Amino acid sequence: MPFDLAAVNWLAVPVAALAAFMVGGIVYGAVFGTAWVRLHGYEGKTELLDAMKKHQGRTFAIMFAAYLIMAVVLAAVLHADPASTWVTGVVAGAILWLGVGLPETTIQNAAHHKPIAAGAIDLAHQLAYLCVAGAILGAWH
Repeated sequence: MPFDLAAVNWLAVPVAALAAFMVGGIVYGAVFGTAWVRLHGYEGKTELLDAMKKHQGRTFAIMFAAYLIMAVVLAAVLHADPASTWVTGVVAGAILWLGVGLPETTIQNAAHHKPIAAGAIDLAHQLAYLCVAGAILGAWH
């Protein structure tokens, strides 16, 4: 399977990364934000939450860089099949989640003794952003 980074659509990569970042905002903000705070034991710990907010810019920059790397890899995988479509991209994202995201997140959550519901939120987030990014990259290669 050839991986030709020169043939990757470099405009689609940051768009897919931005979409993945936005999925995180939806999942951890609007949809599961309150539950995430409660499940991690941060509820009522205003000093800790304030410290997290203070460093939010740096955290978001690191996250976006990671999403860019993910998008480049996913684009390279999808480019190996010139007939890729948005459906192919969604399937590739789901397969990468199943083979990498699901096991790694499960291992990390178990090692850090996180509640199962917290892990479920993380896993749903990963599946969603990989499928969204995959759809963009598959459609726009």
